[in-house]
Amino acid sequence: MTFAEHFSSVGAHLDKSVAAYNKSVGSLDHRVLPHLRKFQDLGAAGTKELAEPEAIEKTAVGLSAAEIRPALPLAEGGEA
Repeated sequence: MTFAEHFSSVGAHLDKSVAAYNKSVGSLDHRVLPHLRKFQDLGAAGTKELAEPEAIEKTAVGLSAAEIRPALPLAEGGEA
């Protein structure tokens, strides 16, 4: 594997990590927090407020240098 391929792989994995994080935030918002709010309504909550995480709306920047792009696999956006 070349350096460019390693670098491209890191970017792809970062994007997958962000997607997994965002799915976790969605699950927390729609599944977990509503149940915790019910505990609060029943007076069974602690004194500490839970901070609600925000989704990440960033993606890894792709490699664009002409010297590197031809070395990238086609699946990663390289040229034929």
